[in-house]
Amino acid sequence: MLEKFAGIIVILGLILSVVGEIINSNQIRTYGILLLLATASVAGIRFIRFYLTNPEVELGGVCIEHKRLPTHCVLSIRTGWSEVYYGQASLKTCAGIKVGDKIKVKVRGRHILAVSSINGPD
Repeated sequence: MLEKFAGIIVILGLILSVVGEIINSNQIRTYGILLLLATASVAGIRFIRFYLTNPEVELGGVCIEHKRLPTHCVLSIRTGWSEVYYGQASLKTCAGIKVGDKIKVKVRGRHILAVSSINGPD
C-alpha cells in the first residue's frame, strides 16, 4: 500500500514539473520538484534505516517448506530443535532447493539473499 502511495506521489510530482515547464509557471514546477525530492528523501531514509537495523546473518538448517509463487519463493528453515526461520527469496535464488535439503542461507530481515545447499537430504 505504501509503495502505491509513493508511486502516485512520484507521478504527481513528474506531472506538476512537466506542466509547470510547459506553461512556464515556476511555482507549479517548484511544487513538482519538491514532491519528487521529498519522496526520494523519505525512500532513502527508509532504505538506510532498514540496512542499519537489520544486519546480514548466516543461518544453516533443513528446508521444511518451499512454496514457489509467481514472483518469489517462500522458504521455511528449521535451524535448531525448535527454531524455524521463515523468509522469502527471488525465484533465481531458491532454484534447485527441495524440502529436506540441508542448506545455508544469508538473510537480512525476512529477505533471503543467498542460498547454498550443504548436501542432499539424509
